[in-house]
Amino acid sequence: MLDDEKVGHMYQQIARTVIDMIPEEWDKVYLYGEVEEERQASFFFYYPVASKEPVYSLDIPELYEVDEEKFDQLKDQLYEHIETLWNEYKQSGEELWSTLNMIMERDKFKIEFGYEDLSAPETDYYERSLAWEYNYLGLVPKDSYAKKVLDEYLKKKESEQER
Repeated sequence: MLDDEKVGHMYQQIARTVIDMIPEEWDKVYLYGEVEEERQASFFFYYPVASKEPVYSLDIPELYEVDEEKFDQLKDQLYEHIETLWNEYKQSGEELWSTLNMIMERDKFKIEFGYEDLSAPETDYYERSLAWEYNYLGLVPKDSYAKKVLDEYLKKKESEQER
């Protein structure tokens, strides 16, 4: 059984690390993470105050004068926090999620879990990340290859839902 206080602290660690990575005031953050036994990935987008354009987390060092080494340490810390949360679910015997979505605003946050099989050959991380960006942020890729990948992914998901 999950220890709600312990898990709440883990959510706070994830949120604090994300906030520490953002070099400016923000209104909203969308975090995506996925975990499997031996693999973990995550990224986030945030909306700067009074901006309608989101900033991709991995673009931060390039866009701002941010110490890249410190940023990489925080990125690794974020990965570790998400993996620690996943391990807590695993050890407690709870249903094991594969994806995590955290939406943060100044005064609240929301957590959503996904339970898809990430090792299934019909999808890959690139497709899932494009679909996530589209579903959560309304972002449509600019380059033709990424658009094609997203379109194929969305068609595949639509046909699965019709079954």
